[in-house]
Amino acid sequence: MPWDIFICHADEDKDKCVLPLKRALAQAGLSVWLDADVLATGDSVRRAIESGLSKSRYGVVILSPRFFGKEWPNKELDALFEREREGKKVILPVWFEVDKEEVERRALLLSGRRAAKWSDGIDAVVRGIVQAVEGTDGVELSSATAPLTPSRKTPPGSMVMIARQESGPIFLQSLRVSSADSISMVVDPEGDLGAGYLRELQAAKDNHVGYAFDLDAGLAVMKSISEEREGGAARWHLSLDRLVDNDYGAGVLEMGFGQFTVDQLAELRARRILLGELAPKVKFESAVELNSQTLELFIRGINAPVKVLGSPFPRFFQDLRNEPELFLEVSRLFGCYLLRVTGTVAFIRKLDLSLSSPTELKVEFEGQRARKYTNVPPTTIAVSGRCALPT
Repeated sequence: MPWDIFICHADEDKDKCVLPLKRALAQAGLSVWLDADVLATGDSVRRAIESGLSKSRYGVVILSPRFFGKEWPNKELDALFEREREGKKVILPVWFEVDKEEVERRALLLSGRRAAKWSDGIDAVVRGIVQAVEGTDGVELSSATAPLTPSRKTPPGSMVMIARQESGPIFLQSLRVSSADSISMVVDPEGDLGAGYLRELQAAKDNHVGYAFDLDAGLAVMKSISEEREGGAARWHLSLDRLVDNDYGAGVLEMGFGQFTVDQLAELRARRILLGELAPKVKFESAVELNSQTLELFIRGINAPVKVLGSPFPRFFQDLRNEPELFLEVSRLFGCYLLRVTGTVAFIRKLDLSLSSPTELKVEFEGQRARKYTNVPPTTIAVSGRCALPT
């Protein structure tokens, strides 16, 4: 489909909400259908809207006091509900100057859906829409339904992560890890879910995997994987050969864009992963929208196998808010993995995560970029801040 987003709205909300949202979504790399952009004098409004609806992947519905009293926006919403009968969620609500009570009273079918709230700020609204459209974890990786093992008995600091593109990451209890050019792991799957994942990995034809333990992370080739049982307890032995950085998008394949050097783009990518920050608002001399979208592509990572659309931490928190230690461990491992495989840094010196409040993750990070020249010290990237977590 040619459009990512169709914005369903009341005309009275265009200046205060719709146009700023359209510009921000375009800057975040999404294509947006908006009636004001495509309708010319004499055009059939009905046919144009029907075409926009049919050719858009998702409908962002701006629920406001003006929306509920309008005929056309509600017809558009009815059409979006018809699309959802095919089994795919396409309606993404945004609450603008309304509260839960009013939505329940006037749009009951949408009241139970997770909605972006304009009162949280436009960046939060855009982040929620981008994650819904491009991947619920904020990365182009099949981790939206990834199993979050190990069991709750696993002590913090004793976990490893293994990730496949097809099935996302799994987090396992580590019994032993040794590493140099090759990595040897002994892990406890702690139940059928983990064991099933490892057996699937054992049978897979593609033996490329991601890994993370401690502050070490990257991509590797799975050389061997075997199960050992003793007294009813299962242990799995994994042997991996590391891939060098240039095999997955770092190093010589990087390039700058506009006024941004490769190191500055890497820092923006790190801030996206760790803090969920959107692309900065930059004034370009010409072709503003195209250049904004191009900047977004560079931040996501053009050559890397995993594209960064947002921070994965809010999604992990949704699943693990009642187990803060496990949430912090899972987030740290997956954060290290993303920072490495996106070519953001070559070495991670520090990644400290802590819950500064029930809705904020405090982040302290320092990493080293790959060395470009033998006579020039490698660049250090440091990020300090807070990542907003869902309430």
